[in-house]
Formats: sequence, structure tokens, C-alpha cells
Amino acid sequence: MSSTALAEIYQTDSVTITGGNNKVIGSTMTMNVQVSASPGGNSPSQVPVNINTTGTGNVFWTSGGNCTPNSTPPTTDFMCNAPTVGTPINYTFTSTEIDAAGNYNSTVNITGPNCTTGCTGSTTFSIYEPTLSIALAGGGSTVTEGDSGNMSVDVEFTLSELPQGTFANSIYEVQLVSAFGTNAAATQPADFTTLSTLPYLTWNSSSGSTTQTATFLITGDTVAEATESIYIGPGDFQGIAFTGTPPRFELVINDNDGPSTPTVSVNANSSISESGGPLVATVSIDVLPPSVTSVNINSAPGSTNPASTDDFEQKSVTITFDGPGAIAGPGYTVINPTTVQVNFGVFDDSITEPNEVFDVFLDQQSGLIISSTNAFQNVTIIDDDTVATPPVISASPQRSFSEDSGQAVITFTRNGGLDDPISFDFATIDSSPLIKSAATSGGTATAGADYSSTSTTVSWSAGEGGTKTVNIPIINDNLFEGDETFRAQASNLSSGASFDFDPTLVLTIVEDDVEPGGDINFSAASYDVNENAGTATITATRSGGSNGAVSVSYATSDDTATAGSDYSARAGTLSWAAGDNSDKTFTVPITPDIISEPNETVLLELSNPSGSATLGSLANSVLNIINVDEAGAPSISKEDISVTDFDGDGLVDVVLDATGKIVSDNPINDVSWIKDGEPIASGMVTSAKLPVGTHPLRVIATDNTGKRAGVDFIAEVKELDPESTRMLSDTPGLNGEQGTVAGALDDLCPRLSEFGQQNGLTTGQANLRTRCEQLRDPDLNDEDIVDALDQIAGEEAEAIIITAARFTNMHHTNLRNRFTQLRRGSSAIIDVSGLNMRFDGGSLNGHMFASVGRELLGGAASADDDPEIYRDSRLGLFVNGNISYGERDPTQNNSGFKLDIEGITAGMDYRFTDKFIGGIAIGYSSSDLDYANDGGVLEGSSTFYSAYTSFYSDKNYYVDSSITYADSEFDVTRHIKYKDMSGIVDLRRGGSTNGEQLLATLDFGWDYTSGPWTFGPNGSLSYSDTSIDGYAEQGDSGLELQYSGQDNITSTVGLGFHGSRVFLMNWGVLIANINGNYYREFKNQNGVIRASFVHDPFRLDSSNPTQEMLIISDIPDRNYFSLGLGLAAQFKYGLSGFIDYQSLLAADDIRSRELAFGLRYEAKF
Repeated sequence: MSSTALAEIYQTDSVTITGGNNKVIGSTMTMNVQVSASPGGNSPSQVPVNINTTGTGNVFWTSGGNCTPNSTPPTTDFMCNAPTVGTPINYTFTSTEIDAAGNYNSTVNITGPNCTTGCTGSTTFSIYEPTLSIALAGGGSTVTEGDSGNMSVDVEFTLSELPQGTFANSIYEVQLVSAFGTNAAATQPADFTTLSTLPYLTWNSSSGSTTQTATFLITGDTVAEATESIYIGPGDFQGIAFTGTPPRFELVINDNDGPSTPTVSVNANSSISESGGPLVATVSIDVLPPSVTSVNINSAPGSTNPASTDDFEQKSVTITFDGPGAIAGPGYTVINPTTVQVNFGVFDDSITEPNEVFDVFLDQQSGLIISSTNAFQNVTIIDDDTVATPPVISASPQRSFSEDSGQAVITFTRNGGLDDPISFDFATIDSSPLIKSAATSGGTATAGADYSSTSTTVSWSAGEGGTKTVNIPIINDNLFEGDETFRAQASNLSSGASFDFDPTLVLTIVEDDVEPGGDINFSAASYDVNENAGTATITATRSGGSNGAVSVSYATSDDTATAGSDYSARAGTLSWAAGDNSDKTFTVPITPDIISEPNETVLLELSNPSGSATLGSLANSVLNIINVDEAGAPSISKEDISVTDFDGDGLVDVVLDATGKIVSDNPINDVSWIKDGEPIASGMVTSAKLPVGTHPLRVIATDNTGKRAGVDFIAEVKELDPESTRMLSDTPGLNGEQGTVAGALDDLCPRLSEFGQQNGLTTGQANLRTRCEQLRDPDLNDEDIVDALDQIAGEEAEAIIITAARFTNMHHTNLRNRFTQLRRGSSAIIDVSGLNMRFDGGSLNGHMFASVGRELLGGAASADDDPEIYRDSRLGLFVNGNISYGERDPTQNNSGFKLDIEGITAGMDYRFTDKFIGGIAIGYSSSDLDYANDGGVLEGSSTFYSAYTSFYSDKNYYVDSSITYADSEFDVTRHIKYKDMSGIVDLRRGGSTNGEQLLATLDFGWDYTSGPWTFGPNGSLSYSDTSIDGYAEQGDSGLELQYSGQDNITSTVGLGFHGSRVFLMNWGVLIANINGNYYREFKNQNGVIRASFVHDPFRLDSSNPTQEMLIISDIPDRNYFSLGLGLAAQFKYGLSGFIDYQSLLAADDIRSRELAFGLRYEAKF
């Protein structure tokens, strides 16, 4: 009915819960709803009712009467009968089981347009969940048994709340049950007894306490046993609903008795039918152990009538026990804590056999005692098969078959039992086609030639008897061979059956062809004879027929043996009469000799058979002559020689060396080397020049008793394969130095290879040969060869003499600085103003030399302030130093480098007059030179000894002179890196050398002064003689070089000008200067350093040395200029300083700039 039909006005009078508003979880609720109507129009027959319940769980309802659900119950929407005016109506609703504790509110709504007030009613109810806890009175969970009597133990069961609300008069009941604990199970009454008379514990609202107590009696004993326990908890309950697992309490009973060792035993039936398996064996333990123990149960064949492992399961199973009881494991089943069960398989078969026995026994116990009476059981397997008559196989008696019959037929018959299928294999035993002998396993007939190989299986099914036939094909060959035999074998007969015949059948093929004259053969494929035996006897045979008279020719020929020197050649005829098949022989004389040689062979041949004879397969044979040496004679081992003509001259000086090859009881007096019957050399170690080709040679050794022995060998001289190497000199793009290296290697490499063939090489020589071979490989490209030759050349050596010259130049610069200081008026006893740092020949003040051991005193601002300052002392001491950095660009012939030189010069001079000074000086310099492109390093040092004079005239000209001797040491390391056919060659090799220098200098000039200006010409002369000792690099890489000494004499003339201007300042004096010079060198030639490989064995051979390598220095600059600018200042109190800049002009490949700073403080003493 639609809602528009509602006319009455409805109201909900009451909503109540039957049986109280509080219930335990899992209960159902019954709700009563009363509805009435007020006048207002026509009354419909039904009204819609909705129940909305809120709380911690979901609640749905079913109707009890007057209502029907709008959807499948339980639900919340219903259509209910409508009340009439003055007559209320009741609706009853029942909830589903409520499984969530908490407070709930149910609101009942009547819907409709006329239901404006009073249409809603509600009620509340609560669901609660009591909880149960179990504990030992007084706390804990463990008790200890006594030795006798009973000990009371109270266990408390506590409910979280008593019955309440409308269920206040309800009774909650809990039934007590026990179960095995985690330890060995305690049992009732052996270990405990329950005193409670009621099976249930009960609570109600008047109980007064939420805790109930159950008393247990713990039984005391003196039996040693494991710790035991029981679980105590509710088995059944009323009035209490547990949403989870009901609680339980484990009571642990500790044993107070001393430990006893448990005893284990086995029990099994003593017999079992073979079809009645498996055998069940029970293993029991009398007392559970306090800790894990184990025992093995085994099965094995019995000692009498032992069963086979085909009849039973042989195995070993390990069983473990601990305090709670048996521990589950593989191979057995736990029946209870003290008992396990093990099954042993018994296998049924259909074979009739006697009863068999196997044993079941315990062993390998741990922590246990095996029972002395129940540790072993014999088990008899009772055979349950019936006895059957065994089958017997027989064969037809025929064993001979005509060659033209086509086949050999063998018939087999089955006799006796037919119960089972039986079979056997049958096959011919075949002989080799090359061997026909009745002694062989197959016979004289040949499979494939006389009969066809046959293999088959003969079988009968169960219940089948009768015969089976095997056919072996026989081949009719139309050749007379005589009767032949072959064999056939019956094998692998089924179990239970037997043959009544020999299973190896000998079958005969009866010949049907006419007998021929026979085959003639040697009796053997080869014959052996000692070379001192005198003769060898050779036998020929006639076989396969003897029809008619026959003959055959025989002859010997050379193989490795030579007729006349090793044996005497023989030829002739052997003859047989008709019917004669006996062996015939001939002899070959053997010639003994003294040559220790390998065994040699003679070829034997049969030919030209006559009559009806034919040649057989052995018409050719070999006679082996076994070498036998004279007793007590020397023995010589053979070793062929093979060498190569590497240098291409057609001859090789072949080393003939018998060392280690002769074994003799007596001293060897003579060793002779023979070619073509003529001696070519003598001696234990000698040599002979042999042309290209193969040369048979013989060596004969004679001891001091006259006994001799010899051996033949081959000396082969081979031509060099022109495709295997190349000439490095033919490489395009080589410069002069590279060309000399290429020429040296082209000369050395083949000679070294030829030399090393028999002389042996040192490590360095072997490595040098390897480097040669890798560079001369035709597959190496030209660019890599050019680079390799450049790396090998050793051009770094030229830098040594350059460094030596720079040493003396630096030292002379320090002396010139001293001359300049003296002309400027320095009269200090100790002067350190010349300690400078030089760049590319320039210098910078070195304050690191500032302390020279003297106390500096005061001075004047200029010479005018103290005219006596220059005459305070006639003796002067000075120290000048330089640090120079320079570089040289690489050129076609020489490596570039960067050069660092540190030098210091100390001297003492004496002013004989105001115009003339003389002195001596000593200097020391050291250098570090790095070759360009990581080419290596050069370290050097030099010590200088000088004497000098300086003269300055009143007419303003001056003359300075010096002479210097220097002694130098150098350590050079060369970095060699290039690519050849073996890959990257990367080496560092070095050596050390010494040198000497002699330098004489003369400097002169003239000063013209006009006011503050001073200028004039100047000039210089110098003579230098430098020599460097030759040296060798160390190592065995093969590329180490031996360098010749270096010498250079240079004379230099210089002409120039100088000028300066003086400026008087309020702080002192300032002097600006300029100079320029032109230099011309004489005698300085571009030098040549000669080099060879250290490991070249021919470099010291004056008769035929290998080609040298030449290291050619660049043509020196003979004309060049220098230009210089500078400032000098004289300050007050004796302080002075200067700065000069010098630049080298018009020099090839050399850049030189000099910047010099100086400070000087002068004091009087």
C-alpha cells in the first residue's frame, strides 16, 4: 500500500528487551515493540517499520509475528500489521547471535506522512564477555613430588566478573579436564589425583568471589623419572562464551629422585610369510630420560639361511627419546611417549626357495641401556611358492654342413616346465679375416667370407613348447680352403632353465672346391737378427693347397740398411714338389761394424710363382738388423744438426760437439769427424765450414785401449727464407742516426742468429736476437720501425757533453760577477752578492745563501761618503751561486731536453795593488736533465778549480783572465719505448760516466767617462777542451748500448760595447746600463758518438766487427749575439743591488734569457 493511503496517526508506545538488558557474548536478544493509533482518517492494513541498531558489532533481526521482512532475514526493514484506533498492537523481533562485547542502542521507526510525532521508540542493551584465568595458588607453575604419600596443590580458577543484570541468578559452570603437557605426561593416579567431587566449577551472583579452587594430590615416589606436566583447563562450560582459545594452565611436576638409565627393548614376530610383509617391530623404553637419548634398530641377513636383500628391506633407523617422550623422526612412527613402531619390508616373489632368515636388532645406543633379553629377534621368511618342473633346452645334433648347402640349420627344443616364458641369446663367434686358426675363439672360417655373422634371441612364451630354428647363411666362395670351422654361442638363458648340450657349438663348413697349388708367403711380416749373428734365416710357407710342383723367386733390397756395408744381397728360387707343403728357407749374411747406429732394415720380396701356386698376402717382409756394440767399446748417442745460413754467404761454421754424447769406461784418446769417407775435423769440440745442403757425417771415438765406436748423423745447412725477414736499412724516411742503427741491426741480427745456433747465447744476447727478429719481421709497418730505430739510437748521450759545457759556463759566470764586483769597488772581506738564481742562463738573488758566517757591520751610501772603503782590506772572500733553468728543442738528430743546474762558487782574492787583483776559486754544480717526450733523465755533478786575475788601469781599460779545471760525473737513464711484433717494448736502461773540462778565458774592455755617462768597447777570448769517457749501459734486455768517449774543443771570440749613466738620488746612486756582444766560435765541430750493443759478441772482434751506430750532433751555432740591459743601485749604510737582463739572439734551436738580481751589504773589519 502506498504511503498516501495512510490516514491514521500512529505512535510507538514502548520498546523493551525481554529477559533483561545485559547478556553475555554470543546471546540472542528479544525486543518487544508496542504501537497504537489515534483517529485521523482511514486506517491502512500495514505500516513500514525500520530497526536501526548501533554499537560495537552488527545486529540484524527476524520478525516473530505481525511483521514480514522486506528482504531475506535477518534484516532491518519490515512491513507490519497496522494497529486500529483504541487497540494497540505488539511486534516481536529476535536478534542474531551477537559476537562483539559492548553497549548497543536499537531505535524503531514507523514511517509515513501521518507519523509526525511519537513514531520513534528506542531501547539500550549491553553485551559483555567474562574471562577465565587459571593459576597455581601462591603463584608459579612448578611443584616437586615427594618420596611417598600425597601433596595437596590448589589451582585457582578466576572469572573476570560474576553473573549480573537480569542474569544475576544464572550459574556459570566450567568442567575440569587435563591433557599431556610439553614435558613427559603426568598420569592419574600414578602422579596426581583430583580431590574435587564435582566435575564442574560453578559461579553465580551470590558466590561472593570470582575465584574457585580445585585441589590436586601430587603422588610421591622414589622412581627416577623425567619432569612431568599436565595441562588443566575448561573442557566444557556453560554461561561463558570464549571468542578465542579457552585458557589452560600447565602444572609442571619436578622429579626429586636420582637419575636412572632407561632401558630400551624391541619386540617383533619371529616369522612372517614372504607375502605377509611388512614386519612390524616395536621399540619400547621403560623410563623416559631427562635429556635426549637415541638407539638404532637394524635389519641384516641372518647367520644361518641368510635372506637376500631381494627378500627383505635392510636398513638402519635412529630413534630418539627425551623427557616428554619419543621424538618423531624419519623411518618410525610414535605410538605413545614410550613406544615407537618400525616397519621392515618383506618382498614377495614367485621363486621356489627355502625359508630364509634375517635379524632385527638394537645397537649404537646413547644414554640408554639395551635390554639383555629383548634386543634381538631372528625373523624367518616363510616361502609360499609352489615347486615347478624346470624347463630343459636341447639342440639338434648336426654340426657339419656342405659349403654349397647355403645354410647351417640348428633346431632347439623346449622340454619340461611350461609355466614361465623363457629365452636365450644365440650368436656366431666371429674370427678376424686375417687370422685363420682353430686356436682362435671363432675357428678357421671367416665371417663375411665363409658364412654370415648371425645374432638372434630364441624365446618361448609361457605355456609354449616345441622347437625353434636358427639359420646361419653359408657362403659358397669357389675357393679351395679345406674344411673350416666356426663357433656359435648360446647364452643368457632365463633363470630356472638349463641346456642339455654344450652351449658353445663348433660348426664345420665342408669344402666342395678342387684343391689349388697353394699360396706362397713369408712366415712372418718381419724378422730380427743381431748384426753380429753372421746370418739371418728367412722362411717361406706353402698353404691353402699342395696340388702340383711349384716354385717362387726371392730377393733382398736396401731399405735403411746398405748392401755391402750392413749385409750381403741375396736372390734365388725356392721349390716345392707336388703334395709338399713344408717350409723352405734361405739365408742373408750380416756384416758387423763399429758404428753405434739405429736398427736397420732390409726389404724381402717373393715373386714369379710357377705352377699353380699364387703369392699370398705376405709376399713382402722386412729383415731388422739389430745394432750390437762391441763389449767395452764406447757408445755414442746420435744427434742430427740443423743450422741456417742467416748471413747468406752460402757457408756456416758448424759446431761439432761430442761433449756429453760419448759414454766410455776408459778415457777417450781421439774423436774424428768424417764426411764422404774423409776426415774434416778432430777433437771433442770443433767446427767445420759446411755449404748449404744436407751432409751425412760420421763421428768415431777411440778410447785408450784402442776400442772404437761410431755413429752416423746428418748435418743440414738450410738457406734463410727471404720472406721471413726484412732489411731495416730499406725502410723509407730514415735520418742519419736511424740509418746507422738500421745498418748495425741488419749486420748483427743474422750473425747473432747464426752464432747462437750452436754456441748458446747469454740472456742479454738471446734478448737482443729476439728484439732483432721482432723488428725485422716483414709484417711490421714502416712507421713503427722508424720510431723503434729512433728509440734505440741512444742520441741522449750527446746531452752529457752539453751539460758539461753548461757547468763550466756557469762557473765562469760566477767568476765574471766577481770581476764586476771588484771593478765596482767591492772591498768586503766576505761578499755574497753573487748568489743568484738563473733562468735560461739568467740569475735571481738566492737569499738561501744569505748567511755565510760573518757579522755584517755598517757601511756608507757611496764611495764618495768614505773614500777609504775600498782600501780597508787587501784580502777578499766571496761566494757566488746560480740556479739555472734552460731548454733545448728536439732536432732531427738529437733529443730535446729541459736542464736544471745549481751551482756555487767560492773564492779568495788578494789586491796586490789598487789596480791588480789575483785569486783562486773552487766551485760545485749539479744538474737534473729531463729528456723530451719522457725520454729519460740525466743527473750530473762537477767540481771546479780556478785561478784568476783582474787588472784595471788609470786609463780606464781593464783585463780579466781565468783558467779552470773541472771534474764531472754523470748518471744517465734512457727510456726506450716502441712497438714491434711482440707488442710494446718499454725499458729504462742507464749507465754512468766521468768527464773533464779545461777552460781558459780573457776578458778586456775600455771605459770612456763624460759626466754621468760611461761607455766603451769590450771583448773576450776563450778556449774550452771537454772530454767525456765512454760508458756502457747496464742490464740484459738486449738493447743496452756501449758508447765511445766524447771530445770537444771550442775557441770563442767576442766583441761588443757597453754603456751606463749615473743618477744621483737623495737616497743614493742609481746606474742604468746597456751592453751588446757578437760571438764567433772556432773549432767547435759537430761531434760523432760511436755506439754498439753491449751484448753484441762481435763488437770486439777486430777481424770482423759489426757495423757501429753513429750518434751525430747538430752543427753548432758559430755566430750569435747577446743584448743586455740593467740597473744598479748603491744605498746608504753599505747596501747595494743590481738587476740585469740578457738575451741570446740568432741561435738555432736554443732559447736563452738571463735575468739576474743581486744585493750586497759591505762592512769593514
